[in-house]
Amino acid sequence: MPTAELRKEGPPQSLKQRLAALLPLSLLRHIIYRRRTSRWGNFRRPSLYSEKMQWRIINDRRPMIGMTGDKLASADLAMQRCREAGAPLVRARVLVSDDNPAQLVAALKKLEGDGNLPAAWVLKPNHSSRRVLITRGAPDWDLILESARRWLLPDDMVGVSWMWAYEKAERKIIAEELITDPSGVLIEWSVYIFNGKAFIYNVTQRRGEEIIDTWRSPAWSDLGRMRRRARNVLTLDGKPEYLPVVTACAEAIGAGWDHVRIDLYWADGKVWFGETTAYPMEGTGFASQELDKELGDLWKLHES
Repeated sequence: MPTAELRKEGPPQSLKQRLAALLPLSLLRHIIYRRRTSRWGNFRRPSLYSEKMQWRIINDRRPMIGMTGDKLASADLAMQRCREAGAPLVRARVLVSDDNPAQLVAALKKLEGDGNLPAAWVLKPNHSSRRVLITRGAPDWDLILESARRWLLPDDMVGVSWMWAYEKAERKIIAEELITDPSGVLIEWSVYIFNGKAFIYNVTQRRGEEIIDTWRSPAWSDLGRMRRRARNVLTLDGKPEYLPVVTACAEAIGAGWDHVRIDLYWADGKVWFGETTAYPMEGTGFASQELDKELGDLWKLHES
């Protein structure tokens, strides 16, 4: 097992991307949409799921949207909502958070010197997505410092893709204990909430670089391939007994939302908080226009 595992992330922004980010947001999102779907979308009167997501990115500035881009703030809110609902959610222990990479590393080194640094932990930005450094065993401090510095620079979440929730988030780096399961099998649950209720479960496992998954309904029927970029299929032995607990946590966090994705983990017999995602796949990652329409019909867009 490597000492450090840096999850794949996009390359630095090109000059073309930086220039594109200067365009008016509506025009920018139309161009992105066209490139990803090979068609133009109707963002004024959206009906497809993908169109409604672009409307949200362009127009929706509710505080609840802004909260989702901030990992620490959204975790605090998720824990509060689940406590109030009596849903047994837990979260990973935060070791350090700081907006100064050198101070962050110094604090982590002190934890190591005091014998309080876990054997496995995660480094990630509070204000971005798809960026994770997993450390097991002796830390590579140079890599940790370089990653923290790079992640504080502008990225595509507030650059070419410009999603408001990430701009609102406090820019800092988080180190937290790695969520693990005694079996070595960590299961991620992405729960798609519509009007406060769970309608779709995307259940995922990572096997090294490979990601395998399955898409299920609340009745546990197989929904088939839903993602445009197909993955190998995850096989589970029947409906998990703990599905009601996952659902209770997801619906407690997603209460009051017209649509949101709640990312959770099942590990060590507990449901762990992952993220609250306001912009799943930026709306353009589903497999077909027919599915896009079905999901759009489920989403009663909040427009006030």
